[in-house]
Amino acid sequence: LKKHTGIKPIPGTTPGLTVFIELFLLIGVVSAVIFAAFSILDTHLMRLKRSEEEFEDMSELLKEAKEESEGKNKLLLRKMDESSNLHRIIKAMSQTMELDKILNTILESICKYLSYDRAILCLINEKEGTVVGIQSLGVENRDEVRNLKVSLDEKEVFIVKAILEKRPQIISKVNYDGLFEGMGKYPNTLATIPLEAKGKIIGVLIVDNIRSRKQIKEKDLRSLVTFTNQAGMAIENARLYETEKKFKEKLQHEVDRAVEKLKAAQSELIQSEKLAAVGEMATIVTHEVRNPLSTIRGSAELIDETLKDNDPNKKYSKFIISEVDRLNRVVTEILSFSRRPSLELQPENINKLIE
Repeated sequence: LKKHTGIKPIPGTTPGLTVFIELFLLIGVVSAVIFAAFSILDTHLMRLKRSEEEFEDMSELLKEAKEESEGKNKLLLRKMDESSNLHRIIKAMSQTMELDKILNTILESICKYLSYDRAILCLINEKEGTVVGIQSLGVENRDEVRNLKVSLDEKEVFIVKAILEKRPQIISKVNYDGLFEGMGKYPNTLATIPLEAKGKIIGVLIVDNIRSRKQIKEKDLRSLVTFTNQAGMAIENARLYETEKKFKEKLQHEVDRAVEKLKAAQSELIQSEKLAAVGEMATIVTHEVRNPLSTIRGSAELIDETLKDNDPNKKYSKFIISEVDRLNRVVTEILSFSRRPSLELQPENINKLIE
């Protein structure tokens, strides 16, 4: 035993028992080492598992953070796109003050930049107490929209309701009640957005997606509200500009008429002044003419008295006297015309006058 294993025999035991005890102790030591190794390995495995779980949690957090970042990026891109579209729309509206061009710009911008199939603008007529269709885009018969007129007392009509409630709405199962006969197909869903300017509602915008079937969501309403705030102000400014323009045109027309009347009155005044001057000249001339005529007539009478009745020259003296009398009558009429007339009132038989 000592030769082959190098184990010394335990005193008081047989060599075989000593080998057994030594082997048992060796197995115990090896088992303890193996157990310790497995314990260490298990501890490492637990740590690895916890690290793996932490890694998975971190991966989930990173994934959520990535999704949130992508969502924020999409939102930021959408906001930037909306801002860019709004800038283009405002720029387009600011380039003109004509109402028709403003309305066309608004509708074209809504359909092009905000991606709607159809758009209708209705404005309030305060004098008549009605809502009237003004302009449309994407509608089959635009004249039908222009013929739209709804009383503000019809509170159940969705257009009037949108104005009275003063808030944007998404409406499903719309009751048109024959409002738009020329619109063709009616959508299941549309949006109504009141147009506000200077603290009051001036009209309503109606949009739908009859062809694309694209759903209208709450976020779409926010974009429309941002846009309609600018559109309402642009429309109101354009209406004020047109009112001022019409007033100026009417005022200019009245001024032109007054100038024409003034020119006519001036011409009449000049003519009357001329006639007055002619009258004064006629008075002077008639007085100057009448005196020589009296002398001529007196001389003709003297000549006529000296001539015998059978004298052939007597007829000439008679001609002179008669022509002088005729000239005297003309002079008298001219003097009567040049003098200011005066009434000579006297009683008269009305029956004789009528006869």
